[in-house]
Amino acid sequence: ITKKPMVVEVPVANVAAAEDPERESAALDVDMAMVQPGPGSIQTPNQPLTALRFGGGCSYIEGNRQDMSKPPWTAEFWVVPGRPGGGSRLAGSNHGGLLLTTGPASGRPGCVGWSSGTLQYAFDFQAPRGKVTHLAYVATSNPTPALSLYANGSLVGAIPVIASCPMSTVGDPKYAFRGVLLGARCWRVALQASQVAASTAGGPMARISQRPEDCTVDWDLQDGHGCNVHDRSGGSPASLSGATVTASEIGRASCRERV
Repeated sequence: ITKKPMVVEVPVANVAAAEDPERESAALDVDMAMVQPGPGSIQTPNQPLTALRFGGGCSYIEGNRQDMSKPPWTAEFWVVPGRPGGGSRLAGSNHGGLLLTTGPASGRPGCVGWSSGTLQYAFDFQAPRGKVTHLAYVATSNPTPALSLYANGSLVGAIPVIASCPMSTVGDPKYAFRGVLLGARCWRVALQASQVAASTAGGPMARISQRPEDCTVDWDLQDGHGCNVHDRSGGSPASLSGATVTASEIGRASCRERV
């Protein structure tokens, strides 16, 4: 059987990076035998899948949504990181960003973090290159303000800040991350630890088990086409700039994708 390029939709996979770690585009091999659709997935094995490739620099989804200026909120991303770059944004606005990798200003470069203006805050976690990782930022105000990070359903830690959620773009016009995005969601509530774990298990295409009206953005990236991204939460379609759609399918023995 001829092997075709594809990207998988589930939150956990074993992926080996290319031999040359300095290449702008590194080939990734995914062992599909170790990947299964998450519980609650509405995708069948033979349906086509799509994902978005971000190449750093100017690569983003223009959401045109206002920032959530204060807690509570949650932002989730299913991402396969490519070659790291300091200060690379998963999401951003004029006020700050959700960082896949922090820069030297954080004091801990290369970690997942959050920024406000010129300030950067780092969590004690580096998203592994070439592995599908579910990241959930959860901002709370009680009993004290904090921004927590969950990675693949497990709590990494919390930063004592009153955090806003940037909603203007996923990626960034200048400082986008490098890698593949499989899905993104934003909530106007702080998800509980059990709810984050359920998202990790279900993946980006699972039906939402929480109150749908609390979800402000739900991009599973399966219904968009051309330069648009469909929002399952009911928002208007978002436009792509720089980021490219990657057509794919599930059900083969292995896959190769470039990020």
